Order: sequence, then structure tokens, then C-alpha cells
Amino acid sequence: MELSVDTSSHVPLYIQIYEGLRILIEGGRLKAGDQLPTESELRDQLGVSRMTVRQALSELVKDGLIVRKRAKGSFVARSRREVTLVRDILRSFTEEAVSYGAHLETRVLAQEVVPAGGRVAQELQVASGTKVVMLRRLRILDGEPIALETSHLRYDRFPLLATKDLTDASLYRVLKEQYGVSPCESVDSYAAGPPTAGESQTLDLEPGGTVWHCQRTSLDGDGGVIEYTESTFRLGRFRFTVRRRAIAEGE
Repeated sequence: MELSVDTSSHVPLYIQIYEGLRILIEGGRLKAGDQLPTESELRDQLGVSRMTVRQALSELVKDGLIVRKRAKGSFVARSRREVTLVRDILRSFTEEAVSYGAHLETRVLAQEVVPAGGRVAQELQVASGTKVVMLRRLRILDGEPIALETSHLRYDRFPLLATKDLTDASLYRVLKEQYGVSPCESVDSYAAGPPTAGESQTLDLEPGGTVWHCQRTSLDGDGGVIEYTESTFRLGRFRFTVRRRAIAEGE
């Protein structure tokens, strides 16, 4: 791999490494799925510190050019899927992925009836201990795990969800077909932060990484709560864009 740095340049070494790898990736010399040399190999090849190499790789991860897999190394990423969140349109994760031409797989990790507690009871507006359906799913985009979702819905309202096969199914579509219910509004909260140990393992993340945490409460046309979902997205495969419009006078 042709890569070098100029120690006499005023450009920081990690930027030089970042730019060199970016050019190789965007120019097609490094293709999607190709494995990069290890941090130690790049350190020895370029004569820089391992911390400098790690900083360059972190920038490539942030820009969606590479992904770092726990205990495996760094790989050139597939094309990043750009997700646009429009305030006037509420779609399921499945519908979003299909609209961008992605191949989405959904793996159900857990599906059971559990007592609501704490935040779940508060968001679903039920008493603590009320039976709710808990659905935990792993989203796999173009063969790569990219999101972990845990949804809670009222069991007394949607009992079939406790047993229905939801593998590769859209939850919103099932709600519409089985119960005639469609979300009309949602309140979403996003925050960047470190993943838990379980999230790191499930999403195949390197230690010390950062993820997007999302909390969503979906409402029906009457303002009733349909679901409360906590999601964890791995960085580098999505760009979240919020489109806003000005409120006209008198609204």
C-alpha cells in the first residue's frame, strides 16, 4: 500500500495519514471490505506513534470511510447510507432502508412479555408492573450490523406481538395490518455516547467507540402512545439530517 508522511510539513501527521488513506479509498485502490494494515503495521511503516495512527483511523470512522470491528481490525466501509429524518414524514426503519435501496435484515434477539418499569412505564403511560411486549431486534444493513433496537408496547393493546414472527418484518406495517394502527407523530431524542459492553458485542464495535443513542415515543392519531423504543446506531453508516421549515405567521 502506497502511503507516506512528510515529517517536515506543517500539516499534522494524523491528517496526512487520514488524507492518504482517504485518497486510496475514494480512488478505488482500497475497495469496500478490504482490510487495512493494523495500527502497529502502519506505525512501523510510517515511523509515527501508534496514537497518531489511531487518531487518523478515528477520523476515517467518523467520515464513514472505514469501520472498525472488534478483535478483527479496520475495513473499508461500504457506501454510507444517508438517512433523512423529515418532521412531516414518519417511517419505520424498514421503510427508510428500502427507500435508499439498501438490503436490510432483521434478527429478533428477544420477544417476550415483561412487567413495565421505570422509564418504560412512564413513556407508555401505564402503571409500573403492567404487562408489556418487549421486542429486541438487530438491524443488519448490507451484511453489517448497524443498529440495535429495543421496543416496548402495551400487551393489552397489542397481544399478538408477543408471538408473531417479526423476522425481517416492519413493526409499523404489522401494527397497521393487524390492528389498524399507524403512528402519526413521534418524539425522538438523539445523543452521542459510549456503547454498553452488550451493545459493543452485538454491533461488533471496537472498545472506546461512540454510538448514537435514540429514544422514540410514537403516538397514534388520537395522541395515544403506541410504542417506546430505544435504539443504538453505529457511527459511520448513517448521516442524520433533520429538515425543518419556518412557521408561517398566524400558525
